[in-house]
Amino acid sequence: RAIFYPPETTRAYFRGRAVAKFSREIETVQWDEMTFSSNGERCAVSLPHPSHDAALTRKNEAIRDARSFTELVERLRG
Repeated sequence: RAIFYPPETTRAYFRGRAVAKFSREIETVQWDEMTFSSNGERCAVSLPHPSHDAALTRKNEAIRDARSFTELVERLRG
């Protein structure tokens, strides 16, 4: 179950949602970072250790709620 539905408190959640929603914009995927690129704009997302980090929670909310790549970038930078 965790493979297909990782808990929202994990880096796996962000990576999985990113692949499902924005695979065309993904430039690189690492254990603790993802880089996106679209229309000349790059966005590197650091994925901190998953020990209930507030920044990871905010990033997972952004990937869950973003309806477009532009909205994701705005949420991550905001």
